[in-house]
Amino acid sequence: MNIIGLLNTWSQSFRAAASFLLLLLIGTMDYLTGYMFRLDLFYLVPVAYAAWYIDRNTGYVFSLAAAGIITLSDALSGKTFGHFLLELWNASMRLGFYLIVVFLMAWVRSTMQERKELIGELQKTLQEVKELRGILPICSSCKKIRTDEGYWQHVDVYIRDNTNAEFSHGICDDCLKKLYPEYYGKTMKMKDGQ
Repeated sequence: MNIIGLLNTWSQSFRAAASFLLLLLIGTMDYLTGYMFRLDLFYLVPVAYAAWYIDRNTGYVFSLAAAGIITLSDALSGKTFGHFLLELWNASMRLGFYLIVVFLMAWVRSTMQERKELIGELQKTLQEVKELRGILPICSSCKKIRTDEGYWQHVDVYIRDNTNAEFSHGICDDCLKKLYPEYYGKTMKMKDGQ
């Protein structure tokens, strides 16, 4: 089983817990290495995982947690700024970056899911469609069609057997007039409302 298949078998709560533990592990490593050695990019792993394998809102929460852990790590390791607003600005920029990544990943994920569903529907539809193509040899007198096996079939039987179309029979006005003139007059009067 590949790693993606394994990740998909985990429950959402287990995925969230594993992502949060990874986030804390990266935060601990960030604290231990000090503020001179940046690990900001590594925080993207649990944030992106949460956005892709759990949901967008969990990704947003993990983005907020990652920005908070980085800021806390910097503060605990002794990093100082000339002004508190500078650290607030940096934390906001990190948070904005992570939120944009989460938004884009969730958008790509939903687009891929929609595409997968659409492809499935199209494949199902294509399996149901039977299409006649090419030149059909048809008798100029009785209008039967010659099959590939050399037999002659009525048009309606041939189309029914080679497509998913069904027929219901009726009679057109020209044939009604020619074959049943007595009914033709009555039918025309009924159509005219007389």
